[in-house]
Amino acid sequence: MRARLHVARSVVYGCVAARGRNPVHHRRIDMAPIATTRLPIIGLATIALLAGLAPAPARSQATFVVNSALDENDAAPGDGACASASAVCTLRAAITEANALPGTDVVQLAAVTYALTATGSSEDQNVSGDLDIRSDIAIHGDPLGTTTITAAGLTNQRVVDVPVLASVTLRHVTLTGALLTSSGTAGAGAGLRVMAGATALVEDCRVTGNTTAGEGAGIYAGGAGTVVTVLRSTVSNNTGNGATSFGGGLRTASGAGFNVIESTVSGNSSTAAGGGLNHGTATGTVLIERSTFSGNTAASANTGGGAASFGGPGRVVNSTFSGNTVTHPTPGVNQGGGAFWISPLNASVVVDIEGSTIAGNNAVHSGGGIRRQGSSGALNVRATIIADNALASDTATARRDMIGNVNLAGFALVEDNTGYNATETQDPGTNVLGADPMLGPLADNGGPTQTHALASGSPAVNQGTCILMAGGTLDVDQRGAPREAPCDIGAIESGVVVAAPDRPASSELSMSVVRPNPAQARASFLLTAARGRHVVVTVHDMLGRTVAVPFDAVAPAAVTEVSLAVDHLRPGAYVVRATGPEDSVSRRFVIAR
Repeated sequence: MRARLHVARSVVYGCVAARGRNPVHHRRIDMAPIATTRLPIIGLATIALLAGLAPAPARSQATFVVNSALDENDAAPGDGACASASAVCTLRAAITEANALPGTDVVQLAAVTYALTATGSSEDQNVSGDLDIRSDIAIHGDPLGTTTITAAGLTNQRVVDVPVLASVTLRHVTLTGALLTSSGTAGAGAGLRVMAGATALVEDCRVTGNTTAGEGAGIYAGGAGTVVTVLRSTVSNNTGNGATSFGGGLRTASGAGFNVIESTVSGNSSTAAGGGLNHGTATGTVLIERSTFSGNTAASANTGGGAASFGGPGRVVNSTFSGNTVTHPTPGVNQGGGAFWISPLNASVVVDIEGSTIAGNNAVHSGGGIRRQGSSGALNVRATIIADNALASDTATARRDMIGNVNLAGFALVEDNTGYNATETQDPGTNVLGADPMLGPLADNGGPTQTHALASGSPAVNQGTCILMAGGTLDVDQRGAPREAPCDIGAIESGVVVAAPDRPASSELSMSVVRPNPAQARASFLLTAARGRHVVVTVHDMLGRTVAVPFDAVAPAAVTEVSLAVDHLRPGAYVVRATGPEDSVSRRFVIAR
């Protein structure tokens, strides 16, 4: 057992919106470098990959600070000023003004609820109803509070719609309250719809409590070239209640794709394939990495995929699928796949699952974990645990974990080794079949998402591989903890105690995000101690070691800018933590050169 302390690594992009507070005095503190040894060089390939997923912002042409929660439009679009007829800057007015201007504009929101109330005909010009984004815009909520945009006061309208080619960022906001009554694609994307080759980054957000009779109750991505990246966000409790509502949480169509990274997709439901996610196009790609899909439900008679349904190509790595269900009062013979329903739309579609855990999912007749439908395309499973899945009403003991044609591409653990047709094209003889992996419950084991820990003595310990199917190595587990050969099978490594990387601010202590992020030579952050308490600020590397102490004093009752020299630190992920007498708050940042 490799007992060690580790601070979960995460890649963070973006900036912090200025708080709508009274003026404060800023004090800057420069920190001299602290010598360290044997700092790990980690994750540069992963950092570069994730950086590529986030749209690289152009230089901002305008920043609009919203100062009213009213839902009024801009009085003179294109004049460079955000001002409604009431002479206030509203969210709708800011978007309308930004739509009329070139460049990437920033809309800055406070920690309040913005209720959409402007009624009218369904149009895509941001006049009324949902918020129509028609140009490159970044909407920043308050990272230290809760910024909510709700469509609960509207009828048959989304929360946010991106109907044209644009690059959009949503950061630190909650999208909720939409109710769409239209079916099919007309009712697509109650929380957020992204179309026409647009790209969207949904970062540190919540998309929750949206309902549609159509498709993709949470987020819908449609159109060739459209890509939505969900980063460190939660997509939860969204409902598709139509006759055939595909994708309760997420849905792709017509060549679109998703990247779901360090995120949680939970409690969503659909009446067709894919309670959590439905990938319904053969030409787009879905990546799920270091994420958890739990408690999602697909009420489907002839398909399945309580967590996810794949018709198109996809890659799942370092992720957990737990407690998902496919059900129906009159299920057909093809129904199944409590976690995954894999039914490739053509022979070129390949779905790879590696370094993941699929456990505790439920179906009716077959494939409590995975149902591989048909013979087209390919499903490859490597270094993954498939166990503890169940069938709700079938008395047969077979088929509980998988059914269909599956390529066990090495180092997989399948508890119920019956009911599926396996080939072993890679590393034959390394799979662990018919064994109980001894999983703990879905819980907070550190890192950004919940996972299943391995109990002491588990046959998955040290029986996996760090080598990926396509080559290269899997350097970290789902939590961001290092993987060390011989790796464990499944989503997390045993024996690694992972400290939670981010802790929320309290009324006594708060800290902004670190800027710039990624950093090269210097970084800084704003520290506020509400009552001038003694605060110690420490910086930790990926093994939990303290590499810097930039502040150790009684903080003034004001904002203190703490500057950190990082040119002597090796590239990788770090955590900066402020600790007071009663609580603490932490932020993640990355050094990349």
